[in-house]
Amino acid sequence: MREPRTNIPALILNDRAGRGRVAFLPADLDRRFTRDNLPDHGDLLANLLRWAARDNIPFSAEGAGLFDCHLYRQPGRLILHLVNLTSAGTWRQPVHELIPVGPLRAKVKLPGDVQVTE
Repeated sequence: MREPRTNIPALILNDRAGRGRVAFLPADLDRRFTRDNLPDHGDLLANLLRWAARDNIPFSAEGAGLFDCHLYRQPGRLILHLVNLTSAGTWRQPVHELIPVGPLRAKVKLPGDVQVTE
């Protein structure tokens, strides 16, 4: 914040038994993270999400590089779609060069109706 002292809260957290958790952040952190690629903003948003979800996240992915992840559910199976977004032109289009990333490590919590097959 630009003001060293203020009565305006920067973050409001609410944890009510049986009613879930709420994190209210009266700031434009998500847009600023996307626009300016500020890692601290991404870390804060990820930590707030983990707190609100009580660490009950269906999947996680770790590795060097920037990648987009989507977990899709179909009857009897899950599909994890990873897209490599790492490039010199990541925040600009078009992307002219793809830079290899990895290794990536993904963890998926399987629902009861999904079995692992090899």
